[in-house]
Amino acid sequence: MRNYSLEIGHRTGWTLNIFIFVFLSGAVMQLRGALLPNFQSTFGVSESLLGLVAPMGTLGFTLTVLLAGLAAGHLPVKRFMIVGVVIVTVGTFLMGFSPVYSALLLFLVLRGLGTGLFRGLDRPLLNHLYPGKFGSIYNLHAAAWALGAASGPFVANLILGLTDNWRTVYFFYGILFVPLSLYLFTRELDTSEFEEIQLSWEKLKRISRRTEILGMFAGIILNVGIEAIFFTWLPFYLSGIFSHGFGNTALSFFLLAYVPGRLISGWLAEKTDLSFLVLMNSLFITVLLTLAFFFTSGYLSVALILLSGFSLSSNFPTLLSLGTKTSPKLSGPINALAMTCSALALSIFPPVFGLIADYFSIAVAMKLTVVLALGLVAILVVLRIKLAE
Repeated sequence: MRNYSLEIGHRTGWTLNIFIFVFLSGAVMQLRGALLPNFQSTFGVSESLLGLVAPMGTLGFTLTVLLAGLAAGHLPVKRFMIVGVVIVTVGTFLMGFSPVYSALLLFLVLRGLGTGLFRGLDRPLLNHLYPGKFGSIYNLHAAAWALGAASGPFVANLILGLTDNWRTVYFFYGILFVPLSLYLFTRELDTSEFEEIQLSWEKLKRISRRTEILGMFAGIILNVGIEAIFFTWLPFYLSGIFSHGFGNTALSFFLLAYVPGRLISGWLAEKTDLSFLVLMNSLFITVLLTLAFFFTSGYLSVALILLSGFSLSSNFPTLLSLGTKTSPKLSGPINALAMTCSALALSIFPPVFGLIADYFSIAVAMKLTVVLALGLVAILVVLRIKLAE
């Protein structure tokens, strides 16, 4: 029987540290979409070049989250998580000092490297702090990210209103990361019960062929693809219809819908078949986006888009839970592969949709999210059929 002996205070302290980092990194990530009009105004770049913000932000992240997650059974966890927080802190400050657009993109890569180091190890650590509670703890982790992400555009609006300078927003968040970095240095981490199996190539190939893992890969790519488009382009899209402030506020409310969505999903994950739960969510997303972009307009359309965030929010952690259940002691590699799929979607879809916006219009690009939602439903139907065989 598994011997779990970490003290409650130790477990709670590390959980809180992880959730605070995830909260702040979610906020900083969502500044990208909220500040796109400011980047365009400062650096004089086109929509196509603005579309590079998302892939550059995830380039460094993809590299380190994959390497850290795959090697989770070999690494000194605390040391790598501290290095990750320090890199994020430095990268956030440097973004505020960016003299040219290319420097901004470079510092986005740097910050992504640090975020990936931390995020490649945080879920595996939670998995071992709370054994067997994948659905609930992963959704709580995701809810912490959603709270931070929802606050990011709101804080950006507030600081822009006070200073009229987007650089100040990054300085503000850089300052918030400093005490977290210092606190982690003083916090002990007992990893004696960190029961992560050391990964081999054969084990990686074996888990990658499982039906649940393949379904997780495909589902995450399409679901995060829709999210990435909204994260990056929703404020820009709505700014053309209403105002810049309205666009940022709408993104905050879109992300705020993630919080109840993930909390409720975490509760349902303990009581419902995970593949059924994610399929129902995806059907609801498809209906809402179809109504929003083809049958309504104005504030009603905005309300439907915001409501879609409720269901979009829980698909990633639920799919990850579905995959992790197949091999709990390989949670690091499974988390790394899931985060890599997420990063690929975050990198690919925003610039592609930026090109569509450039050659057609942002309205046409946003309507194509319905195609992705239909593809997601189709994949999940196939997954359910395969699992039933």
